[in-house]
Amino acid sequence: MRQKGVFICKGGALVPQTDREREMVSKLKEGERVMVSVQRARYPEHHRLVFAVLSRLAKATGRTTETILLHLKAETGYVDLVQLPDGRILGNPQSIAFENMGQDEFQAWWKEAEQIIKEQYLPALPNVQYEEIRDILIGDKAA
Repeated sequence: MRQKGVFICKGGALVPQTDREREMVSKLKEGERVMVSVQRARYPEHHRLVFAVLSRLAKATGRTTETILLHLKAETGYVDLVQLPDGRILGNPQSIAFENMGQDEFQAWWKEAEQIIKEQYLPALPNVQYEEIRDILIGDKAA
């Protein structure tokens, strides 16, 4: 069995956070050994903030959110380089999904992506859209 879930650290023990995680643990036999890999869980609020910015950028530029996200992944180097049979090298974007990237890594990626947004996207936007996105980014400092 290989499953992932969110646990809270209390008193040196990992405590299941939701019914899904409690059910996962309930399937284990008393004394059974399990392998645990720990990464800081993602903050849903930070994820929502990032996608609010991407959505507004998409609307302001006439592109899709997915296109902007792919561009940011490429610009930040968040890709796996794959050599094709003809010798060309292609950047295959990595996933920023919750289960693939912990909060620390997401925060580091977003810091780089935010700089690209400030340098490449914001200067080309009309004032109203620029200010709206800038205000969201300024509020991001708490994340």
